[in-house]
Amino acid sequence: EQNNPEGTVKQKGTTIGNFSVSQDEVCKENEKPIVYFFGSNSCPHCLWEHPIFEKVANNFEGYISFHNNMDSDKENEVLMKYSTGGIPTLILGCKYYRVGSGEQAGEETETKNLTALFCKLTGEKPVEICEPVKDLINQINE
Repeated sequence: EQNNPEGTVKQKGTTIGNFSVSQDEVCKENEKPIVYFFGSNSCPHCLWEHPIFEKVANNFEGYISFHNNMDSDKENEVLMKYSTGGIPTLILGCKYYRVGSGEQAGEETETKNLTALFCKLTGEKPVEICEPVKDLINQINE
């Protein structure tokens, strides 16, 4: 167990897509895992990541609660728990989080990694979205 230098959350390792794994319970709203995107239109990495994240999140409509904080600071306390304010910051169910974009991996890999992580949070639902990334889901550390 190590203290996360980026925020105040306790980290217990990393998993696919360079995401850190927290010791936190999955945070939910109306029984659905909450996913957060923090970014700004003045940040080129955010502009790269945001449409990919939105596209993946839309595939999970009804299964997740998407808090889209593009150019918004209304949930800054959540951001500061998982980051020192660097953006983009992606927080998936308070379980998986990353500061920075997936540009180095490329759009296709980033899309698959995000999809697999969302599936992990939703109990692999919807099936038609999660089935094609089953191999990745099995690689996710908890």
